[in-house]
Amino acid sequence: MNDDPFAVLRHVDVVIQHSPLLNYWLVTISSRDRNKLFFDTVCTLADMQYDIFHATIDSEGDVASQLFYVRPRFGECVWDELRALKLKYMLESAVGRRFPRGLKVCVSSEQHDCVAALFSTLSSGGLWITRADVRALGEAVTFELALTDTRGRIPEQEHVQRICENLGGMLVQDIYAQGGGGGGGGGGG
Repeated sequence: MNDDPFAVLRHVDVVIQHSPLLNYWLVTISSRDRNKLFFDTVCTLADMQYDIFHATIDSEGDVASQLFYVRPRFGECVWDELRALKLKYMLESAVGRRFPRGLKVCVSSEQHDCVAALFSTLSSGGLWITRADVRALGEAVTFELALTDTRGRIPEQEHVQRICENLGGMLVQDIYAQGGGGGGGGGGG
């Protein structure tokens, strides 16, 4: 049984092929369409030192398909299986990271030095942080976290609620959804 209702949002198909005739690597990416998808893929290719010579983007419904004709920025455009696997992994990560897995929790505090206590309490409670956003405004600090249990599953809400209350926070009743975040909430403390 899949207890992650948003696994389909993070599903990404990346295929990388070498075309000796055209002297390009062909990078095909199929995923759920979303804001900043093209930005994330182009930035990843640039960060990985690939130059984009041609690209096409199509979408049908909520599925996006991207095709890039790239060459490594430095060296010859020869096929390198290990380099292609690394690029595939980085592209899958870049596309999927805006859909963090976990239960969303907000904790607010007026103590700027509470980070160590927060992470320690979550860890000792058997929870892992899959995404963390920290905002400081004046004297208050707000932590928005996505949590899973140690097996990578969505944790029981009651367990998370008890831990949040011990921290002076509050569980937000919303799993990170299609927008990669959202929701509100907070707690005292």
